[in-house]
Amino acid sequence: MIPIWKMISATQKSILDRAKKIKFQINADISITETIATIGGGSLPGENLKSYALKIETNSTNQLGYQLRTAKKPIMSRIENSCVLIDLRTIPSEFDEILIQALNSLLID
Repeated sequence: MIPIWKMISATQKSILDRAKKIKFQINADISITETIATIGGGSLPGENLKSYALKIETNSTNQLGYQLRTAKKPIMSRIENSCVLIDLRTIPSEFDEILIQALNSLLID
């Protein structure tokens, strides 16, 4: 399946289940929050889909966002209300282990 269609067709339940599994493996205090993912361009301009994101509260949101984007395996995130959000609809499940390793190395207390 084409990656974008895999992301679009993922159910909220499957995304939430992934979020819970990932959260369990992170050695830091993170939470899960409901979000909206926006599909842009083409035949679906501005179409919104409910999703779930890992929510990281930190005093250095810009630094963490930068570290995620510039990691050996870049991880896209966004900053919202002084928190870093990683929307799991936008990250293929085959990268979950990379995400877990990156967060565990960056979120050392």
